[in-house]
Amino acid sequence: MAQAVVEVCVALGEADAARRLMKFVSENKWPVTVRISAQLTAEADVSLCLLDYAELLRQGQEGLREFLTRVAELTREWGKWLWPAERSVFVVLYNWEKCAGEMAFPELLEWLEERKSEWLVRLQAIWARCTARFYVNPDRAGSQAQRENATETSAPVGQDVVATPGGFGQVKWRIWAVSLREKDDPRLSDLPLGFGVGQLFRQVCVAALEYASRRRRQTYLAWCYLLLGLVALVGFLTGIILLAGRYHRPVATVTTEEDPTRHLPSVERYAWWVDRGRRLLRWEEWHQGGAFSLDWPSWLEAVQKFQRMTTWLPKLESEEERVWERALHDVRAQLGWVYARACVLGVEGAGQLSLQEGRPGKASFAFPLGLPPVGEQSGLFQTRQPNALEAFLREVSERRKQVHEHFPEADLRLLPGDLPNEVAEDLRQLAEQRYLAVLEPVRAEIRRQVLRLGEGRETLAAWRELVQRGWLGGAARRELAEWLSVVQMLQAWSGREMRDPLDELVQFVLQETVPLPLGRLWLSWPEMTVEPLPGQTARLQEPPSQLLLTFSSPGERATTLSYQRFDASTGQFGRSRRWEYRLATQVSWPGECYLYRPGVSLRIEARVKDAMGKTWQIRWSEREARSQVFGFTVLELTPRCHVPEEPVEAGVFLHGVRLHLSVPLPIPDLLP
Repeated sequence: MAQAVVEVCVALGEADAARRLMKFVSENKWPVTVRISAQLTAEADVSLCLLDYAELLRQGQEGLREFLTRVAELTREWGKWLWPAERSVFVVLYNWEKCAGEMAFPELLEWLEERKSEWLVRLQAIWARCTARFYVNPDRAGSQAQRENATETSAPVGQDVVATPGGFGQVKWRIWAVSLREKDDPRLSDLPLGFGVGQLFRQVCVAALEYASRRRRQTYLAWCYLLLGLVALVGFLTGIILLAGRYHRPVATVTTEEDPTRHLPSVERYAWWVDRGRRLLRWEEWHQGGAFSLDWPSWLEAVQKFQRMTTWLPKLESEEERVWERALHDVRAQLGWVYARACVLGVEGAGQLSLQEGRPGKASFAFPLGLPPVGEQSGLFQTRQPNALEAFLREVSERRKQVHEHFPEADLRLLPGDLPNEVAEDLRQLAEQRYLAVLEPVRAEIRRQVLRLGEGRETLAAWRELVQRGWLGGAARRELAEWLSVVQMLQAWSGREMRDPLDELVQFVLQETVPLPLGRLWLSWPEMTVEPLPGQTARLQEPPSQLLLTFSSPGERATTLSYQRFDASTGQFGRSRRWEYRLATQVSWPGECYLYRPGVSLRIEARVKDAMGKTWQIRWSEREARSQVFGFTVLELTPRCHVPEEPVEAGVFLHGVRLHLSVPLPIPDLLP
């Protein structure tokens, strides 16, 4: 099977830049084929284009026009092929050292992020004009002069012209910055040689392998569909021939569904169906020996048949016999609660059965979100259309009305006690997933509002203004009224305490300090094998013997606390693979509770040895915390393992390794 192909070319700058880049890349073995070309071609799985930052500043946006025009031509060609969409194009900035000047390493990283965000916005604007030039509909764009004038303006595609992009041709832009300076180059001498190149090519390899895999899979599917089409055509022609030869035979009558108790007396029929309903409630037919099969489609179909068959039972006359009517009514109600909750949460097979019963597909909370998730690039976040939240809230409102209309049994009542624990837990976990999914668009909007008030940065002042005089202080309560009712229903179904997430976030932001019991820490540590470097594995058996927790804030001296691993790993910690760490540094906290102030950043570091005795660095990085203002959120992260001399972003995640306090972290559900 052919390897994935990565194409490297110089879009702007010296042709020697590609050779210098490959000098840093050739030291490692990569599972892809890398080739250097003078111009982008359509055969590569991933394209990597080098831009001289100094030359880019000199030429401005004109320096990108020729390069983006070539990519637009390729997308038009890709759109004619049945290949997967979202082909990755990495735009790599180099030769930026002379523009950076002399600055510390953290300030240099922040400066690079700002430059990348700035040029990404410019690139997208020029890209929109380039694609409009190739995808203008000639029937609706007017004369040739009007089309040329429309493509040269900065108006978005779709206002003055009609853009009709090619079917499968789409580009996923990724912008990077690397250092290609030579050893004798005095600029930024403390910057590592080949800075960012290793991490860049790891991402390039992942994108290339993923795209090549999707392309191969789509090729196989195309052949399979062609074969299936031929089989279907042969079967269709065969059926036509058979029907033409037997058209004179009478059509077979369709038999309706029959009640298995139709020949029994009325009381015995009720008793049989009551027993049948209780067995359905206990999922008895899905227990086979000691194994349990959680087959939602068959169970939902059985309950649907049960409800349909018991609707037409005859009425009982005597008071003694009506006991069975009440018993059947209770069983039907309990099955209805479970059936309604399963359909609203969108278990497997629920959508198809709802359509068969005539219910709309929107009578469920299992739907795609209206807003994109929080991304790593804040610039994209600030440019999102504000009406995206309105569309999401309209969708939630419509689905809430459909649920109340078609599933009135879906309320806050507890599930029946006869329901197996496996079924109840599956519904609880599914409700938890739906709850977190419904929170995400509102989190994204809160993040956007904070960045807007902070002029592109997350600050404590922006948070305070948002909850006191901004969106969370007024309009949010009115706009999110129906969303709150859905959230509280999902909270009850997932076993959470019913509370207002908006009030919880407001009270959290207004706190001057957050108490954290940092006297003891517990570390979940499974035995694992990881690959910190390509082709090099490390088997980590025991957790580190020491943890270092560092507090730092602007203008103040950093404070480091040392935690020593407790020797005893038996008892409840040993059974759950948890290790206790006790604070070894002398502190003056009242009751071992540290009062955290917003704005203070935390990071946790440790060193661990693998089975071969090699030392690795483990770090919970403050740059990866969900909030830079409330830095204690770093405690919920999954740490990274990396070589001590490399940056933390070059490491790999240690899945299954988590830090725990004696109480859950006081993080609001809506904190983005």
